[in-house]
Amino acid sequence: MKLSQIHAMKMVAAILPLLLAGGMAASSAESWGDELEFSSAVEESLSHYHAFELNLDAGNTELAAAHAAHPALELYPVMSPHLQAYPELAERLRLALLDVPSTAGPGAERADAQAAVDAATALLEEARLLVAGGELSSDDDFKLALTAGLLGTAGHEYGEAVSGGEIINMVEFQDSSAFVWRSQQILKNLDLPDGDLERVMALYAEIQGGFDSRSDPSLMTPRFDALAAALESNMDAGPTARGDIAPPLKQLNMGVDPADIQCIDGLGLLFSPSGRPACISEKTAPMLQSEGWTS
Repeated sequence: MKLSQIHAMKMVAAILPLLLAGGMAASSAESWGDELEFSSAVEESLSHYHAFELNLDAGNTELAAAHAAHPALELYPVMSPHLQAYPELAERLRLALLDVPSTAGPGAERADAQAAVDAATALLEEARLLVAGGELSSDDDFKLALTAGLLGTAGHEYGEAVSGGEIINMVEFQDSSAFVWRSQQILKNLDLPDGDLERVMALYAEIQGGFDSRSDPSLMTPRFDALAAALESNMDAGPTARGDIAPPLKQLNMGVDPADIQCIDGLGLLFSPSGRPACISEKTAPMLQSEGWTS
């Protein structure tokens, strides 16, 4: 199996369970499949470029080169099938992604590297608008799905990077950190309820603490999972995905008594510590209950 196929499988595996557990019907999740796969590749590329720039500034040219190459070698093969209708743009993007690693070598000018990253980033965003569209790219649920996918991949990379309190693979360790950073950039543009925002920020702080102390992956995985669950609780499925059952917050706004809020089959009603209702999967519920959520 090609490395690009593995990345595509990791991205889809990280994203689709969140959508389905959050109450979205399989048809709705699948209808976002192409857009999610492409946009996830864009977000991972931007994450790698962040790590590339940090390493350049620190003088770590070998690590910088590794991160610079990832979008062209691993992620473009995921994106290219979605750009078949735009061959000219696909070729410009391919060349722009290949140009970034050429600025990572010893003696390369930092300004040239920045110009290459900026050019690649602009084309990535142009391509995203064509594949996913501006409306979907701006949709809060879509952004939450992308964020959760990044966190899922970050958790996977961390598990491969740390063992026995030591970093055993620095590139994977930096990948994980960069994916977490990128997820935070997306969340900056989302308006989460105050109570949920506090919880999300606290979980990010715990994850950062784990990076700093090189926590064992067995301790970090629950933190990544809890953060994804906190994001999941803010996703609203559309009415066509839920049939006749409205999202829990909409039911509350319609005057339904909190105790009488309904969830679709397979999900249970829980309340956040701030009292916000959410329909949560059976797998996620115990984790949230251990964090103070109640039924």
